[in-house]
Amino acid sequence: PDQLDYAIPSGMREHLDFQEQSLLFTANQLVNDEWSFGARYRLSQATLDDDFVDVPTDLPPFAFIDFQPRNHTEGLLHQVSLYTIYNHPCGFFGEADANWYSQDNKGYMPTLSGDIFWQVNAFLGYRFPRRKAEVAVGVLNIGDQDYRLNPLNIYNELPRERTLVFRLRLSF
Repeated sequence: PDQLDYAIPSGMREHLDFQEQSLLFTANQLVNDEWSFGARYRLSQATLDDDFVDVPTDLPPFAFIDFQPRNHTEGLLHQVSLYTIYNHPCGFFGEADANWYSQDNKGYMPTLSGDIFWQVNAFLGYRFPRRKAEVAVGVLNIGDQDYRLNPLNIYNELPRERTLVFRLRLSF
């Protein structure tokens, strides 16, 4: 039988160039001894140039496989975080935050759509005197909102469904 020679992409030299630029604005306000509020905006633009250097640029398009020897992809991620914290003098506290994400992607074949969504989190807890310890219980992603963010942009991993959290912090 005739044997066909296949190019194995993992065996070809590949040059990757990744860059991410971010801009961050933060505003926090302590209203009195018990209440604080804050807002944060982060804009992140990530680019990835993916070049299989051994593949000539004048080859006809590969109609039978999904392979592009030269790719330039981009992700633009907007993040807005709003929070409020209530601290009672006896040590009990509550906090809530709302986080908005919006992402646009360019250069993907096939097209990779972005996503726009909110996630809301809430905690109730107790801080021991001199803040040596803290216990809290919370719910992450209260709205049970799944998401489809492109990992080209760097962001903290988010829960994909409603999640119950118990937290213990110790300070020495």
